[in-house]
Amino acid sequence: MNKEKIQKIVIEKIAEILQVNPVNDMKAYEKSDCDLMKDIGLDSILLIQLVVELENIFGITFELERMEIEQVRNFNKLIDYISKQNKIT
Repeated sequence: MNKEKIQKIVIEKIAEILQVNPVNDMKAYEKSDCDLMKDIGLDSILLIQLVVELENIFGITFELERMEIEQVRNFNKLIDYISKQNKIT
């Protein structure tokens, strides 16, 4: 699975959690500092829900005790983390 497919899945999952239509314009997510809480509107509970659902979708484990919060809150860092867990380059 390539990064673009991972991005699409994550965006669709965020839209589902927020109960909105998926964002067609990737520009909001592509900013290097896109904060899922500040820029997209997830609160801490919804962010945890996203992490759990992404673990199930991708068959990965977020080792939160070893991660910085920015790896989960920042869209691009989140995609990179999922990609690395799936051994995508």
